[in-house]
Amino acid sequence: GLSQSQLQFQMALAANQALRHAMHQGQQHQPPQRQPAQPQRLNLRYNTPSLGLSLSLLHDSQILIKDVSPTSPNYAYIKKNDRIVGINGSLFGPIAGTDDFHAAVGRLKSTPRPMTVMLERWVVGTPMVPMALPAGHGGA
Repeated sequence: GLSQSQLQFQMALAANQALRHAMHQGQQHQPPQRQPAQPQRLNLRYNTPSLGLSLSLLHDSQILIKDVSPTSPNYAYIKKNDRIVGINGSLFGPIAGTDDFHAAVGRLKSTPRPMTVMLERWVVGTPMVPMALPAGHGGA
């Protein structure tokens, strides 16, 4: 099922589309070009050796925050499913598989503090990508 906020968003979207349809009835018009969804960017500063995050590789291309420890220095600002995209103003570049992932995690651990970690958060309304379970999980 949909969460409460997703449901409200769906209803607002439907109302908005109905309203736009009523306004344009009888006029020939081009459908609006869809704007690509833009992620929110966050820059968080760390002084501690540990970030208090548990990370995983998403779609062999992104560093996903799987979990945030309550003792994490930036606990209040980080959400599960945020993506780590760079350090100190420099983007990681393409993450292609586990080697790149481990190299990026190594940089997160070895970069001298204070360090600024760059995050991206996709806001509600962008298509949610279904999370596939790794093979071997679940009943046989």
